[in-house]
This record gives sequence, C-alpha cells and structure tokens, in this order.
Amino acid sequence: MEAIKVIRKLIKADWGKYLASLIFFCIFYNTGLLSYPVSTMSVPIITIDDTGVTKFDALPGQSFDQMYIVRGSDFTTGQIITVTVADTSGSFTISDNGSDFYTTLAFTPDELVEGFFEKQLMIRFAPSDEEPHTAMINHSADGAETKTLTVYGNPDPMPIEWQSFKAKPSQESIVLSWSSVSEISTSYFEIEVTENPETGFGKIGRVDVNDENPEIAKGYTFNHYPEVITDTYYYRLKHVNTDGALTYSKVISVEPPVELKVEVEVAPNPIVTSSQLKITSPESGIINIIILNREGLEIFYESYSIMAGVNNIDLPLDKLVAAGVYTLITKIQGEMGWQKLIKQY
Repeated sequence: MEAIKVIRKLIKADWGKYLASLIFFCIFYNTGLLSYPVSTMSVPIITIDDTGVTKFDALPGQSFDQMYIVRGSDFTTGQIITVTVADTSGSFTISDNGSDFYTTLAFTPDELVEGFFEKQLMIRFAPSDEEPHTAMINHSADGAETKTLTVYGNPDPMPIEWQSFKAKPSQESIVLSWSSVSEISTSYFEIEVTENPETGFGKIGRVDVNDENPEIAKGYTFNHYPEVITDTYYYRLKHVNTDGALTYSKVISVEPPVELKVEVEVAPNPIVTSSQLKITSPESGIINIIILNREGLEIFYESYSIMAGVNNIDLPLDKLVAAGVYTLITKIQGEMGWQKLIKQY
C-alpha cells in the first residue's frame, strides 16, 4: 500500500508520470501480469562436411570419385533437399547411390531423428578435355540458407615426365628399367604384365619412389620371373600419386629367352620324395639350377657338372617345404628355361 501512495504522488508531478509508468511496467512484468508471446519456430540448417574433397585429379577419359557428407537440423518429414552442380563443362556430377550421377539431385532424408539427418553423397570428376575446371555444388531446401561446396578439377594430375621404359631378357629374368623426372607428389609405381593386352593386365610388383629431389631424373629396375614361357610379354607401369590419382605408361613388349636346347624334365611332377631332374644334353657342361618360391624369392641356387647324354639330379626337397607352386630356372651356356614345380602337401 505504501508503494501505491508513492506512485500516486509521482503521477501528480509531470516529471513523475514517466517514472511511474516505468514502475508499473516492472511490477506487472515481474508478477506475470504482463507478458509477450515468444516465437518457438526454428529454421532448417544445412551443413557440409567437405574435409579433403575439394580437389579432383583425373586424366581426360578417366574419372575420379570422392565422398562427402551433408547434414541437416530442424528438418521436417518429407522436406526436400536439392543439390545442383553448377559446371558448364559437365565434368562434375553428383550421386546419392554411387552408380547414377546427375547434375541435379533431389532427395528426402532417409531417417529423421528429432529433425536431424545425415546423407552421404559422391562427386565424380570425369573431364573430356585438358582444361582445369571449377564447379559450385549448391545445397538448398525451403527455409534453409543455401550452402555451396566449391570443387576444383585437374585433368593433368601427374606432374611426372617419363624418360624411358625398357624390357630386356637376361639369363635369370626379364629386367624392366625405366626413368622419370618431376616426380612431384608421386607415391609408387606398380608393374603390370599380360600375354594379351586385350584381356587386361595383372599386377606383378611395386616399386616405391625415391622422393629426394623430385625434379631430378631417377632410374628404377624390376626383375620379372615368369612362371610360364609364352611368345611375348607386354608390360606397363601404373604411376600412383599421393592422393590416389593414377596414370599409365606406354605399353612395351619383349620376347622371353629362347628355350633350352638341353631338355630338362622333372619327374614325377607334382613332386614326391623320389622326384628328380632329368637333364638330356647334347654335350657336357655346367648347368645352374635356381628355384624361386611363389613370392619370386630365390630359395635355392646350385651349379652341376653334366655329361653329354642323360643326367639325373636329385631335387633339393629340404628347400621345398610348403605346399604350392615353385619356379625352376635352368641355365646352361647362356641359354635359360623355366618350368613349374608343384608341391601338393
């Protein structure tokens, strides 16, 4: 009551009218008699997790894919998110299943948890020319601020210059040699071989790069020990960059060493405790016997004197412990031959 009397006295004074109004407002607001409605409506928000997804490397005619994640909060069931790729060249496309790619993609969240969703999308860069490309990937939804992911495509991703690539048969293997320069961002080389390029190539080895002074020319070698003699072998190198992008060298071919005039037979084969090498030679001489395991590592090497005619040599069974396929290499008078040794158990 005393407070009311004070307020009435203030009202009688002109200067006190404003102060009295303020006091009344504070009283009514604090007692809950005066209140204003507060909006509880929320707006949907789109966020993009684009860690490491902004740069794409692929040669013309090839493609390179990368994944990224789109997240949303305060979305409602059935609300549509539209993803549009702004790229006049058509080099960049988008997919939500990894197989069908488009320049415009619309989807509704598969599952909403209290308005939150997470969606994995894939970007593909497939250039048709050698020009660099930039694309803006826009993510929009009703009521949400559009989020843009900018990506860059490099159609010449391999800062490497091939200087040479050769294959030459030796007495023990086919020796591949190559040299390159400007190995910037190079990780390693894979060596591939085939007997018919139309049926594809298979990996036979890997050589890591010497990353010291990438601008200086370097030479590399790799020995291939074929398990089967064929007319011609075809080789190529796969150059792999540190970010996973790759390219290939030219394809080269080589004919393996001629077959021995000396006849070498393993009997029985698959080998047993009584298996022997039967060597038929038109003249006496020295024959070298080499055995490689399935990884191509030498596990046996020995030289034997043979006479003209038939010679029998016991196999080193103590070296052939594990079951599998071994390679037998025989060398005499500069000629070399290969054949398989099969150990079943």
